[in-house]
Amino acid sequence: METIKAAQFLNKVKDEIKSPDIGKYVGMIERLIEADITSLDIAAALLKMQMAQTSTPDKKQAGMEDFGDTGAEHGMVRLFP
Repeated sequence: METIKAAQFLNKVKDEIKSPDIGKYVGMIERLIEADITSLDIAAALLKMQMAQTSTPDKKQAGMEDFGDTGAEHGMVRLFP
């Protein structure tokens, strides 16, 4: 599953590279490269951050709802229609 997500993300990266407004971000990355950080390390860090962000499902994605205080006693479950 992680491999599929990474491949999808990298395809999006390829599309963004073709984007006409990519130039404004190039300067930001150039500053990192000037600080002796390789482009490969930058790309790996960004991929790692993206994968961590998308691998943590929120409650709604996991099929869980947060109903707050339902008034049920501790250890009990309140069923909703």
